[in-house]
Amino acid sequence: METPMVELKTYATDNVRFFAKLEGVSIGGSIKDRVGDWLVHQAVKHGYLTKGDTIIEATSGNTGIGLAIAAVKYGFPCKLLVPKSTAKMKIKMMRAFGATVEIIDGTIDDCIGLVEGMAAKSNYVWLNQYDNEESVECHYRTTAREIEDWMWNYIKRNQSIFNNSSKKQFILVAAMGTTGTIMGCSKYLSPQGWTIYGAMPDPKSKIEGLKNLHIQRRPKIFDRREIDQVICVNSAETKRAIKDLALREGILAGPSSGAALCAALFVANLQPKDKKTNIVVIFADRGERYL
Repeated sequence: METPMVELKTYATDNVRFFAKLEGVSIGGSIKDRVGDWLVHQAVKHGYLTKGDTIIEATSGNTGIGLAIAAVKYGFPCKLLVPKSTAKMKIKMMRAFGATVEIIDGTIDDCIGLVEGMAAKSNYVWLNQYDNEESVECHYRTTAREIEDWMWNYIKRNQSIFNNSSKKQFILVAAMGTTGTIMGCSKYLSPQGWTIYGAMPDPKSKIEGLKNLHIQRRPKIFDRREIDQVICVNSAETKRAIKDLALREGILAGPSSGAALCAALFVANLQPKDKKTNIVVIFADRGERYL
Protein backbone atom coordinates (compact mmCIF):
# COMPACT_ATOMS: atom_id res chain seq x y z
CA MET A 1 0.00 0.00 0.00
CA GLU A 2 2.79 2.40 -0.93
CA THR A 3 1.78 6.06 -0.99
CA PRO A 4 3.48 8.90 -2.91
CA MET A 5 5.64 11.76 -1.71
CA VAL A 6 5.82 15.24 -3.20
CA GLU A 7 7.99 18.30 -2.70
CA LEU A 8 6.20 21.35 -1.28
CA LYS A 9 8.06 23.82 -3.45
CA THR A 10 6.23 26.97 -2.35
CA TYR A 11 7.44 26.47 1.22
CA ALA A 12 11.13 26.10 0.35
CA THR A 13 13.75 28.52 1.68
CA ASP A 14 17.42 28.92 0.84
CA ASN A 15 18.39 26.15 3.25
CA VAL A 16 15.21 24.11 3.83
CA ARG A 17 13.22 21.90 1.48
CA PHE A 18 9.85 20.42 2.45
CA PHE A 19 8.41 17.07 1.38
CA ALA A 20 5.02 15.54 2.15
CA LYS A 21 4.03 11.89 2.50
CA LEU A 22 0.49 11.78 1.04
CA GLU A 23 -1.32 9.06 2.99
CA GLY A 24 -4.72 10.34 1.88
CA VAL A 25 -4.48 8.60 -1.50
CA SER A 26 -5.17 5.17 0.02
CA ILE A 27 -8.54 3.43 -0.37
CA GLY A 28 -10.05 4.73 2.86
CA GLY A 29 -8.27 8.05 2.61
CA SER A 30 -5.83 7.89 5.51
CA ILE A 31 -2.66 6.41 6.96
CA LYS A 32 -4.86 4.20 9.13
CA ASP A 33 -5.75 2.01 6.16
CA ARG A 34 -2.34 0.39 6.39
CA VAL A 35 -2.68 0.04 10.17
CA GLY A 36 -6.14 -1.50 9.99
CA ASP A 37 -5.04 -4.11 7.48
CA TRP A 38 -1.82 -4.82 9.39
CA LEU A 39 -3.57 -5.30 12.75
CA VAL A 40 -6.22 -7.62 11.36
CA HIS A 41 -3.71 -9.62 9.31
CA GLN A 42 -1.39 -10.11 12.29
CA ALA A 43 -4.30 -11.05 14.59
CA VAL A 44 -5.47 -13.71 12.12
CA LYS A 45 -1.92 -14.92 11.50
CA HIS A 46 -1.23 -15.43 15.21
CA GLY A 47 -4.64 -16.88 16.03
CA TYR A 48 -5.97 -14.00 18.12
CA LEU A 49 -8.80 -13.43 15.66
CA THR A 50 -10.76 -16.46 14.50
CA LYS A 51 -14.06 -17.34 12.84
CA GLY A 52 -17.02 -16.14 14.90
CA ASP A 53 -15.16 -13.21 16.47
CA THR A 54 -16.16 -9.57 16.10
CA ILE A 55 -13.54 -6.84 15.79
CA ILE A 56 -14.12 -4.00 18.25
CA GLU A 57 -12.24 -0.71 18.52
CA ALA A 58 -12.39 2.80 19.92
CA THR A 59 -11.58 5.34 17.23
CA SER A 60 -11.89 8.97 16.25
CA GLY A 61 -12.59 7.78 12.73
CA ASN A 62 -9.67 6.94 10.49
CA THR A 63 -8.63 3.70 12.19
CA GLY A 64 -12.29 2.74 12.20
CA ILE A 65 -12.44 3.17 8.44
CA GLY A 66 -9.22 1.19 8.00
CA LEU A 67 -10.50 -1.62 10.24
CA ALA A 68 -13.88 -1.67 8.51
CA ILE A 69 -12.14 -2.16 5.15
CA ALA A 70 -9.90 -4.88 6.60
CA ALA A 71 -12.91 -6.57 8.21
CA VAL A 72 -14.52 -6.87 4.78
CA LYS A 73 -11.30 -8.26 3.31
CA TYR A 74 -10.85 -10.91 6.02
CA GLY A 75 -14.54 -11.68 6.60
CA PHE A 76 -15.20 -10.40 10.12
CA PRO A 77 -17.97 -8.22 11.57
CA CYS A 78 -16.72 -4.91 13.01
CA LYS A 79 -18.07 -2.74 15.84
CA LEU A 80 -16.67 0.76 16.38
CA LEU A 81 -17.17 3.22 19.24
CA VAL A 82 -16.54 6.85 18.32
CA PRO A 83 -16.79 10.12 20.27
CA LYS A 84 -19.60 12.48 19.24
CA SER A 85 -17.00 14.99 18.02
CA THR A 86 -16.05 12.64 15.15
CA ALA A 87 -16.56 14.12 11.68
CA LYS A 88 -19.90 12.96 10.25
CA MET A 89 -18.33 11.92 6.95
CA LYS A 90 -16.03 9.50 8.78
CA ILE A 91 -19.01 7.88 10.46
CA LYS A 92 -20.77 7.57 7.11
CA MET A 93 -17.69 5.94 5.61
CA MET A 94 -17.34 3.42 8.45
CA ARG A 95 -20.97 2.42 8.01
CA ALA A 96 -20.60 2.31 4.23
CA PHE A 97 -17.92 -0.36 4.67
CA GLY A 98 -20.29 -2.39 6.83
CA ALA A 99 -19.17 -1.53 10.36
CA THR A 100 -21.59 -1.06 13.25
CA VAL A 101 -20.89 2.41 14.69
CA GLU A 102 -21.89 3.52 18.17
CA ILE A 103 -21.56 7.26 18.89
CA ILE A 104 -20.51 7.97 22.48
CA ASP A 105 -21.32 11.20 24.33
CA GLY A 106 -17.77 11.65 25.54
CA THR A 107 -14.12 11.71 24.55
CA ILE A 108 -11.98 9.13 22.81
CA ASP A 109 -10.69 8.11 26.24
CA ASP A 110 -14.29 7.41 27.30
CA CYS A 111 -14.67 5.22 24.20
CA ILE A 112 -11.50 3.31 25.10
CA GLY A 113 -12.83 2.64 28.59
CA LEU A 114 -16.12 1.28 27.22
CA VAL A 115 -14.38 -0.92 24.64
CA GLU A 116 -12.10 -2.32 27.31
CA GLY A 117 -15.15 -3.48 29.25
CA MET A 118 -16.95 -4.82 26.20
CA ALA A 119 -13.85 -6.75 25.10
CA ALA A 120 -14.37 -9.03 28.10
CA LYS A 121 -17.21 -10.62 26.10
CA SER A 122 -15.95 -13.74 24.37
CA ASN A 123 -16.98 -12.80 20.83
CA TYR A 124 -15.25 -9.39 20.83
CA VAL A 125 -11.59 -9.03 19.89
CA TRP A 126 -10.10 -5.63 20.75
CA LEU A 127 -7.12 -4.91 18.51
CA ASN A 128 -6.31 -1.87 20.69
CA GLN A 129 -4.45 0.49 18.36
CA TYR A 130 -3.21 2.55 21.32
CA ASP A 131 -1.36 -0.23 23.12
CA ASN A 132 -0.68 -2.81 20.41
CA GLU A 133 2.99 -2.90 19.39
CA GLU A 134 1.90 -4.08 15.95
CA SER A 135 0.82 -0.47 15.32
CA VAL A 136 4.47 0.53 15.69
CA GLU A 137 5.72 -2.44 13.67
CA CYS A 138 3.41 -1.53 10.78
CA HIS A 139 5.03 1.88 10.31
CA TYR A 140 8.53 0.51 10.95
CA ARG A 141 8.07 -2.04 8.17
CA THR A 142 6.20 0.14 5.70
CA THR A 143 5.86 3.92 6.15
CA ALA A 144 9.38 4.64 7.37
CA ARG A 145 11.06 2.54 4.70
CA GLU A 146 9.01 4.14 1.95
CA ILE A 147 10.08 7.58 3.19
CA GLU A 148 13.77 6.71 3.29
CA ASP A 149 13.72 4.97 -0.10
CA TRP A 150 11.94 7.89 -1.74
CA MET A 151 14.30 10.47 -0.26
CA TRP A 152 17.44 8.65 -1.38
CA ASN A 153 16.04 8.21 -4.87
CA TYR A 154 15.22 11.92 -4.91
CA ILE A 155 18.78 12.78 -3.90
CA LYS A 156 20.20 10.60 -6.67
CA ARG A 157 18.04 12.42 -9.21
CA ASN A 158 19.06 15.84 -7.87
CA GLN A 159 22.77 15.53 -7.17
CA SER A 160 23.42 19.23 -7.83
CA ILE A 161 21.26 20.17 -4.85
CA PHE A 162 22.96 17.72 -2.50
CA ASN A 163 26.56 18.05 -3.61
CA ASN A 164 27.92 18.46 -0.07
CA SER A 165 26.93 15.32 1.81
CA SER A 166 28.52 16.52 5.03
CA LYS A 167 26.12 19.45 5.22
CA LYS A 168 22.70 17.92 4.73
CA GLN A 169 20.29 16.73 7.37
CA PHE A 170 16.93 14.97 7.47
CA ILE A 171 13.98 15.67 9.72
CA LEU A 172 10.64 13.90 10.08
CA VAL A 173 7.59 15.68 11.50
CA ALA A 174 4.45 13.73 12.40
CA ALA A 175 1.37 14.55 14.43
CA MET A 176 0.62 12.41 17.49
CA GLY A 177 -2.64 10.63 18.29
CA THR A 178 -2.22 6.90 18.82
CA THR A 179 1.52 7.67 18.25
CA GLY A 180 2.03 4.48 16.24
CA THR A 181 3.17 6.42 13.19
CA ILE A 182 5.85 8.46 14.90
CA MET A 183 7.04 5.54 17.04
CA GLY A 184 7.45 3.20 14.08
CA CYS A 185 9.08 5.82 11.88
CA SER A 186 11.46 6.90 14.62
CA LYS A 187 12.43 3.32 15.35
CA TYR A 188 13.58 2.97 11.75
CA LEU A 189 14.76 6.46 10.79
CA SER A 190 16.54 7.62 13.95
CA PRO A 191 19.35 5.06 13.57
CA GLN A 192 19.78 6.39 10.00
CA GLY A 193 20.55 9.83 11.41
CA TRP A 194 17.11 11.44 11.11
CA THR A 195 15.81 13.89 13.71
CA ILE A 196 12.23 13.27 14.82
CA TYR A 197 9.71 15.95 15.82
CA GLY A 198 6.18 15.32 17.06
CA ALA A 199 3.22 17.70 16.89
CA MET A 200 0.40 17.69 19.41
CA PRO A 201 -2.37 20.12 20.44
CA ASP A 202 -1.67 22.56 23.22
CA PRO A 203 -3.75 21.97 26.40
CA LYS A 204 -6.46 24.43 25.32
CA SER A 205 -6.88 23.15 21.76
CA LYS A 206 -8.81 20.25 20.27
CA ILE A 207 -7.57 18.86 16.96
CA GLU A 208 -9.49 15.82 15.72
CA GLY A 209 -7.49 12.62 15.86
CA LEU A 210 -4.69 14.07 18.01
CA LYS A 211 -3.96 13.99 21.73
CA ASN A 212 -2.17 16.16 24.22
CA LEU A 213 -0.30 13.37 25.97
CA HIS A 214 0.22 15.46 29.11
CA ILE A 215 -3.50 15.60 29.92
CA GLN A 216 -5.03 12.66 28.02
CA ARG A 217 -4.56 8.90 28.21
CA ARG A 218 -1.07 8.08 27.01
CA PRO A 219 -0.85 5.08 24.65
CA LYS A 220 1.32 2.29 26.00
CA ILE A 221 3.18 2.16 22.69
CA PHE A 222 4.43 5.72 23.21
CA ASP A 223 8.06 6.17 24.23
CA ARG A 224 9.10 9.79 24.65
CA ARG A 225 12.76 8.83 24.18
CA GLU A 226 12.07 8.08 20.50
CA ILE A 227 11.25 11.75 19.78
CA ASP A 228 13.82 14.53 19.75
CA GLN A 229 11.30 17.29 20.42
CA VAL A 230 7.54 17.74 20.75
CA ILE A 231 5.96 20.90 19.34
CA CYS A 232 2.57 22.09 20.65
CA VAL A 233 0.28 23.79 18.15
CA ASN A 234 -3.13 25.39 18.53
CA SER A 235 -6.33 24.81 16.59
CA ALA A 236 -6.41 28.30 15.02
CA GLU A 237 -2.95 28.04 13.45
CA THR A 238 -3.75 24.49 12.35
CA LYS A 239 -6.83 25.70 10.44
CA ARG A 240 -4.79 28.47 8.81
CA ALA A 241 -2.13 25.98 7.76
CA ILE A 242 -4.74 23.69 6.14
CA LYS A 243 -6.21 26.58 4.16
CA ASP A 244 -2.77 27.87 3.18
CA LEU A 245 -1.68 24.40 2.01
CA ALA A 246 -4.74 24.07 -0.23
CA LEU A 247 -4.20 27.49 -1.82
CA ARG A 248 -0.42 27.18 -2.24
CA GLU A 249 0.08 23.52 -3.13
CA GLY A 250 -3.37 22.30 -4.17
CA ILE A 251 -3.40 19.71 -1.37
CA LEU A 252 -6.54 19.43 0.75
CA ALA A 253 -5.44 17.73 3.95
CA GLY A 254 -6.96 17.03 7.34
CA PRO A 255 -6.39 18.60 10.79
CA SER A 256 -3.50 16.36 11.82
CA SER A 257 -1.69 17.28 8.60
CA GLY A 258 -2.20 20.96 9.37
CA ALA A 259 -0.78 20.44 12.85
CA ALA A 260 2.25 18.62 11.44
CA LEU A 261 2.81 21.37 8.89
CA CYS A 262 2.68 24.05 11.60
CA ALA A 263 5.31 22.17 13.57
CA ALA A 264 7.46 21.67 10.46
CA LEU A 265 7.45 25.40 9.69
CA PHE A 266 8.46 26.13 13.27
CA VAL A 267 11.27 23.58 13.08
CA ALA A 268 12.46 25.04 9.78
CA ASN A 269 13.12 28.38 11.44
CA LEU A 270 15.48 26.69 13.90
CA GLN A 271 17.77 25.21 11.26
CA PRO A 272 21.31 26.55 10.67
CA LYS A 273 21.81 28.47 7.44
CA ASP A 274 24.94 26.52 6.49
CA LYS A 275 23.13 23.18 6.19
CA LYS A 276 20.74 21.85 3.58
CA THR A 277 17.83 20.60 5.64
CA ASN A 278 15.16 18.25 4.29
CA ILE A 279 11.92 18.10 6.27
CA VAL A 280 9.44 15.32 5.59
CA VAL A 281 5.93 15.95 6.89
CA ILE A 282 3.38 13.15 7.12
CA PHE A 283 -0.03 14.21 5.81
CA ALA A 284 -2.10 11.51 7.45
CA ASP A 285 -5.40 11.95 5.60
CA ARG A 286 -7.45 13.94 3.12
CA GLY A 287 -9.45 16.99 4.10
CA GLU A 288 -12.78 16.35 2.34
CA ARG A 289 -14.19 14.41 5.29
CA TYR A 290 -13.85 17.47 7.55
CA LEU A 291 -15.61 20.00 5.32
